Amino acid sequence: MDPRIVYLFACAFLTSLITIPLIKKIAIYYKIVSFPKKDRWHKKPTPILGGVGIFAACIITASLFYEVVNWNLYKEYLVIPACATAVFLIGLMDDVSEIRPQQKLAIEVVVASIVIFFGFRLHWTGSEPLNMLLSFFWIIGITNAFNLLDNIDGLSAGIAIISGAFILAVNYLSMGKVEPSHPLNFMNLILLGATSGFLIFNFNPASIFMGDAGSLFIGFLLSIFSIKEPSFYRNSSIHLISTVGIPILIMLIPILDTTFVTLMRKLFGKPIYVGGKDHSSHRIVAIGFSEKTAVLILYAFSIIAGVLAILINYLSLWIWTLLSFLFILSILFFWIKLATVKVYEEETSSALSTLSAYRKVFELLLDLILIIVAYYIAYVLRFESNVKYKIHTFIKSLPVVVATQMVFLYILGIHRSIWEKMSIRELHRYMWAITLGTFSAMLILLFLYRFISFSRALFVIYWGITLILLPLPRLFFYMLDTHLLKREATGEPVVIYGAGIGGQIAVKELETNKDHRLKIIGFIDDNEELHGKRIMGYPVLGGGKDLKKIIEKYRVKKVLISFRKNGEEKKKELTSQFSKMRKQIDVYQMKLIIE
Repeated sequence: MDPRIVYLFACAFLTSLITIPLIKKIAIYYKIVSFPKKDRWHKKPTPILGGVGIFAACIITASLFYEVVNWNLYKEYLVIPACATAVFLIGLMDDVSEIRPQQKLAIEVVVASIVIFFGFRLHWTGSEPLNMLLSFFWIIGITNAFNLLDNIDGLSAGIAIISGAFILAVNYLSMGKVEPSHPLNFMNLILLGATSGFLIFNFNPASIFMGDAGSLFIGFLLSIFSIKEPSFYRNSSIHLISTVGIPILIMLIPILDTTFVTLMRKLFGKPIYVGGKDHSSHRIVAIGFSEKTAVLILYAFSIIAGVLAILINYLSLWIWTLLSFLFILSILFFWIKLATVKVYEEETSSALSTLSAYRKVFELLLDLILIIVAYYIAYVLRFESNVKYKIHTFIKSLPVVVATQMVFLYILGIHRSIWEKMSIRELHRYMWAITLGTFSAMLILLFLYRFISFSRALFVIYWGITLILLPLPRLFFYMLDTHLLKREATGEPVVIYGAGIGGQIAVKELETNKDHRLKIIGFIDDNEELHGKRIMGYPVLGGGKDLKKIIEKYRVKKVLISFRKNGEEKKKELTSQFSKMRKQIDVYQMKLIIE
């Protein structure tokens, strides 16, 4: 590895560690601070000139290592730091004295025009005018996407570091090395170091924000770095996918969050260019995760997307497409859940009904996609490297498979179920729908084509994969909700005496009804075979003889008896026992009343 790579990164990193605290003091002295607001996430006054520290670290490092690049050979690249400086200054003006969004946008359009004029543009199509138009949208879009992504501690900076690192990785695979003497690598390494130093102060709990000066500066530079087309294609058939897919995957989270927020605000009639607590990160926190966990989840999605971008060249097109489908499905599952989170104080009934209608349509489309993906996976597994020779049979049989499967899903009421309320007991309906759909498709293909060129093993594989994939989003929401209910549980610790059906009903009631304000510790049951096992995610801690030890260990304040028979006798027995023990333990008895 070229030692200059380490020098550039380390210098920018250390310089950032020095400049950020100084800038923080200056911001506090001049009261350039972001105060908590109704539409802002942070809860304490925080200085917002972190972008100045990042910019300063970049300038200082670039000045010290200026001779690494032979700028006489790369004169046109000097336009990039010049335009990045202009973007930084407009962001700084907004941090110090707020300016109108249209003014910022006007400057961004001018800056984008300049870099496009100097040849920094996308090459996604054979039409240069169209490439220029796409380049405008890409540069301005990514620049503002990082600005919008700066909505929770450590998110924008962390995603920028991940994106910049994967851009370098792609360049390494393209050239066999990362050449720091190339201006784009030179600037990327410096930006990575400066942003990494800033992240130490910005990760939760943040002591400084980057502000618009930092987010716009970072976003603009990354939009330019990601434009460069990699040249490591070994297979010309994936050239277009690589050209378009690599930058989109590397910038996935900024693109995804911006698109998601824009659509949701449009739906609920909220202004797009105004701050809010409705970003992906905020919604992840709203469903029960911590702020740090929310950021790490988005980091993980970004890293997986970056890995997929690299794998484009190292896997067959069929395998890469399959992995991409599965990744996209995981994104769809997760962001559908985020869309259902209530984040606006006033949500009109019309907007909610529209969202509900969209969701139902989307659920149908998702089932359609899952059936196609399952059938595609079956072909890949059955025919492996020969799948391309079977693509014609895949295409002509796909409509039959989709139609029969969707019909039986409808007949058996799959689309009438609520995803979050699904239980394991409903899986038999899926099994019947998938089995009947698969068998019917085989009969129709037998009638139409006498089953020539088709494989019985293929449909067995398809049946098994569909049986896994189709219930997966429903089970995902069910398990996520169950997990979050346990995480959110607060109140006095309670143990449930009786791990049978009555105890399981008690768990459901306590988990879903927060008015009880009880936190389940586990079960007590006199059946020793259950001791040490888990029921509905909670441990069976022991039996009645272990009650005193369990109460002292877990500081239990309440005991809930879930017996369907002899509950009154057990309640009297425990009340007397606790009285002798001089323990202030409340004993309750669960009763199911049907009138």
